[in-house]
Amino acid sequence: PNPDTYGIYLHIPYCRSKCRYCDFYSAPGTRGVPDEYVTALLRELAKSTHRPDTLYFGGGTPALLRPDQVRQLIKAAAPLPGAEITLEANPDVVTPESLAGFAAAGVTRISFGVQSADDTQLRRLGRTHTAAAAAQALAWAREAGFREICGDIMLALPYYSIAEFDKTLALLQAGGCTHISAYLLKIEPGNQERQNQRGKIIDDKVGAQVDAVQHRIGEEQPRCGGGLQVFHPSGQNRNQHQLHNAQEEYQAGAEHQLKQRGGNGKQRRCKGNQQTGGHPAVGAGHILV
Repeated sequence: PNPDTYGIYLHIPYCRSKCRYCDFYSAPGTRGVPDEYVTALLRELAKSTHRPDTLYFGGGTPALLRPDQVRQLIKAAAPLPGAEITLEANPDVVTPESLAGFAAAGVTRISFGVQSADDTQLRRLGRTHTAAAAAQALAWAREAGFREICGDIMLALPYYSIAEFDKTLALLQAGGCTHISAYLLKIEPGNQERQNQRGKIIDDKVGAQVDAVQHRIGEEQPRCGGGLQVFHPSGQNRNQHQLHNAQEEYQAGAEHQLKQRGGNGKQRRCKGNQQTGGHPAVGAGHILV
């Protein structure tokens, strides 16, 4: 990491509902983010004398923030000119008005948790949106003027197939995503699915499924020149389209799945530095709020 860069991550731990695989701290059942929580974040930001070149709103569901709350937080963080400011969103939470408001408040990059384009899969995972809602949200983001749009894909899901992978990838491509984050379902103790389903969510063929996805992505590798997995939807080398899970992440996730069938969770992606288009890893020179 570049010692001259400085990133701030703001955690927004509020959700309308809890996804069945989620092991992150969140407060489900809320319809918005309390002003008291925003005030607390403002107090913490006031303690910093550094100006970040990346600001990341993660959660939880940061899109439950009102645009005026986002504006306050961005102003308090005082990012450097040209800073990347990312806000995570669930597709069914945003509206054309909220997205336009986020853009006007200073958000430069919107990141949607699409996960899958298969509605049955989404219901199984406890996601509250549909594939159609994801496509609509992506269209609204483009209309709101976002030039940087990220879409998340979850891999190694129950009954997963290359067809589902390709369908999801096609949805993100058609939606104008400039960055694609792919990450594995990871088993974690204590999540709702592990408690309720006793392992039914993990298919016995998960290792083979991960291998198949690895092979599918590997077919694209000759077209990219770096260590990142780059997907080229138009057959041209467009470096902004990045599928950036490294090979070892797939292997580690598959081994973890095979050893611990019986529940599920997810492997959160770490987007690294600005070369991968995401927020910096929390560490030296970065604040976790």
